[in-house]
Amino acid sequence: MDHLQAALDRARRRRGFPSPVARRLLRLRAGLTQADIAEVLGTTTAAISRYESGDREPRPLNLHNTLTGK
Repeated sequence: MDHLQAALDRARRRRGFPSPVARRLLRLRAGLTQADIAEVLGTTTAAISRYESGDREPRPLNLHNTLTGK
């Protein structure tokens, strides 16, 4: 999960999430599953799938909580 932490650290500095396509590529390059990401973010794999497909965007509060580690 160190790869996930590094990605979150980079996102904190950027103040936003990458594009949906980039989200998926980053996850795959880190060797993580959607379930891994969902567990860390406290959400479902379905939500992660929707974020990666561009069907949905994380809500501002979720983005804030993810980037601040809350």
